[in-house]
Amino acid sequence: KLLSSIRSGVVTKTLFTVNDLFKYGHDQLNSFYPQILIDLITKFALTTQKFVSERIEQVIEQILPNLKPENQSKFIQWAIENISTKHVQLKYIIAHIISTTDLNLSNDEILVFVQLYQDSDQKVRKEARNIYQKHKNEIGVNSQIDEIILREGE
Repeated sequence: KLLSSIRSGVVTKTLFTVNDLFKYGHDQLNSFYPQILIDLITKFALTTQKFVSERIEQVIEQILPNLKPENQSKFIQWAIENISTKHVQLKYIIAHIISTTDLNLSNDEILVFVQLYQDSDQKVRKEARNIYQKHKNEIGVNSQIDEIILREGE
């Protein structure tokens, strides 16, 4: 029921559903989370109504850090598979979530997102820089990436 109302085209319905998510405990919802989150993010990328996207963003920020590790992994896998999308807004949102949320990323996963510094969209490149800055101690400073990112940041 939750998934179908998130997927429905009706904005207010999505908003009510998003608000309902908070009435459940994280434990009850953990089995749905990767899919609910992915649907919300996709919806977020497509919505033009600011109040909806702000609410969805709050939900994502609250849900993601509380995911069980295996669900966080599923989410990260989905993000990696979808980061090369032609849909710029979706790509930006994924990059933004990765840069602002504390996730357990492997070095290889971090590098996938850092590669976005070569993207054609400025907002996406900015998020890639943020991801690199946040994780460069873990992945080690890569002088090639560092140089490009620093040049880009000027």
